[in-house]
Amino acid sequence: LLLRTPKNAGKDASDFFIKGITSDNSTEKPLIIVDDVVSSYADLQKMNVNEIESISVLKDESTTKFFGDKAKYGVLQVTTRKSKGKSDASPKSPSIKTQNLKVITPVPANK
Repeated sequence: LLLRTPKNAGKDASDFFIKGITSDNSTEKPLIIVDDVVSSYADLQKMNVNEIESISVLKDESTTKFFGDKAKYGVLQVTTRKSKGKSDASPKSPSIKTQNLKVITPVPANK
């Protein structure tokens, strides 16, 4: 992962590039996924670094197959601390999220 710092610190955004897929002169950027949701660079820049549990750099062929053509320049997959324990959507382990529902037995109103 390469990070290019802005010319005007505090005003311009930093750029991210994945080594081996893009060059630091490229305008193409990796796809950003935060807690299994496609996010923007602006969302990533607003994030408190203390909220980040991990960042994975995905750049193999299975990444493009899983995330589609928008991932052809790689994927930065960010997991936050508050999502820890949730399922991980990665090319190696696609998952389906489920939720258990509690069944409530109705009680007649005249009792």
